[in-house]
This record gives sequence, C-alpha cells and structure tokens, in this order.
Amino acid sequence: MSFQMLIGLMQNVAILLAFTLVYDIIWAREDRFNNVVDRVISGIILGGVGVLLMLSPFTLIPGLVFDTRTVMLLNAGLFFGPIATFCAVIITSLFRIYMGGPGLW
Repeated sequence: MSFQMLIGLMQNVAILLAFTLVYDIIWAREDRFNNVVDRVISGIILGGVGVLLMLSPFTLIPGLVFDTRTVMLLNAGLFFGPIATFCAVIITSLFRIYMGGPGLW
C-alpha cells in the first residue's frame, strides 16, 4: 500500500468520524431536533458531507475508486431517519449527475 493510498483512506475515515462526532454532540443529545424542518436541515448537512466525500475519493489504483458515500448514507438512514436520508440522497445524486463520468448510471 503506497503512501498516497493511505492518505486517501485516512481522509475518508476522518470525514466519516467527524460526521459521527457531530451526530453525537448535536443531534443525539438534544431533544429539540425532532421536527420535520430540523430533519430536512440535517439532510442538507448530510448531503454536504456526501459531496465532500465525493470530492475526496479513495482511489486504490487508477480506475478503482472506493465510494464511502454509500457508507455515510447507510449510517444516515440508521441514525437520522428517512427524511434526512432522502434529502441527502437527492443532494448527492444531483451532484453525481453533475459530475458525470462513465460510472454515472
């Protein structure tokens, strides 16, 4: 494993850990984040995290990219619920369509 691959892997892990820390500090400890508007706002934030993950891909070898966005969306579904996850999926899907490329469809 080369140094560049290790750096890419660590960047993606750091983004996912920061996402988990934000969840633990803000949403899990507060009871006031239970209405639909707050769920949509958290979905927008999750969409931003997903876009950030797409902008820093983990490429093992040229042409082989690991997509950690799916891991983030899975965790969002488990922790944040369906409304926030749906918003995040829409945002990341629109950004993926904007990026284009052979793996789009």
